[in-house]
Amino acid sequence: MLHVLDCLKKCIVWGMCQTFYCLVLNLCSKN
Repeated sequence: MLHVLDCLKKCIVWGMCQTFYCLVLNLCSKN
């Protein structure tokens, strides 16, 4: 859950703000 929120925050900062894309990227990325 925390990872998702962190990813979502990054998406917003990047200006991409795409929840689905962010979630997929988070799941596929090993942060």
